[in-house]
Amino acid sequence: MIIRHWNNTPIAALPIFIFSGRNVNLERVLKAAIVTSLASLVVIILSAKLGIITDHVGVSQFRIRHYLGFTYILFPSAIFFNITAMIIYIYKDKLKLTLLMLLLLGNYYFYVMTRSNLSFYLAVVLIILSFFARKNNFKSHFAFLSCFSYIIFFVISYLIIRNYSPSNLWMYHLNLILENRIALGQESLDLFGIHLFGSDVQWQGFGLDFNNGVVPIGNYLYVDNFYINILQQYGIIYTFLFILFLTILLFKSYKKKNYYMVIILSMFAIHGLIDDLMDTLYYNTFLLAIGTALFKTTDMKQKSIVKVVNKLKVEKENKTEKKLRN
Repeated sequence: MIIRHWNNTPIAALPIFIFSGRNVNLERVLKAAIVTSLASLVVIILSAKLGIITDHVGVSQFRIRHYLGFTYILFPSAIFFNITAMIIYIYKDKLKLTLLMLLLLGNYYFYVMTRSNLSFYLAVVLIILSFFARKNNFKSHFAFLSCFSYIIFFVISYLIIRNYSPSNLWMYHLNLILENRIALGQESLDLFGIHLFGSDVQWQGFGLDFNNGVVPIGNYLYVDNFYINILQQYGIIYTFLFILFLTILLFKSYKKKNYYMVIILSMFAIHGLIDDLMDTLYYNTFLLAIGTALFKTTDMKQKSIVKVVNKLKVEKENKTEKKLRN
């Protein structure tokens, strides 16, 4: 249904992967994803440097920005941010300073080459917060508040974009800081509206053409805000369910004191404020964790069976004790 309606294979595949991965250990998946993501990143960048594929160079607000062989500037930094999050999650309390420094250097390289501010700054924040989680100093009330990240940022995004007015001084300056993203979001809402099951939104971005690497010509109109982007493309029902499932995952992670998951998902929620790449597995592999949060996995079933068996054993022992006493 999703493929027929939206013609978006990665989005259609997402729920299938989430359901299929409910019984698979997340860390095993992340380890495989790190290898494949790093390999893809290195091969594409080396191919661009060797001239096998084109490293398109753009200039934006006096900033020289390299595409590094990708079809859009933000893709390589978003992939490496995902890699950074996966490595931090796998190592957790065993994180070494040398590894963190390597991650910082990697993110700094992509920042220098692509000038992707958000991915770099959030990566720095993520690394700093991982120290607090490692030393068990991550405040529980802050972690609890983080469980509402996606709901809070969705509401904030919609209210600001819907009610944006250039005559409002703080909104005007915020729009300037965000490089006109608020005004573009409002224009898109006025033009395409919001529908229950989404609509065929025709945006015009700066992504390169696959065949000849030419930047599309036309009036620029694209919604970078993840929350408004999926709301317009996929509709109210999809957006509601997507945010609900992520919130459930956050709450279950919080209850298990899995603060690394809470921190990482919260960083992705912030990332979504000015980046729409958070709903695909190659930019956010942690979406697979939704499966274990929503469904009763094999591991959970086995634990339930063990509990029942132990309970029966205790009851049997109690009965035997009573008989002996009598």
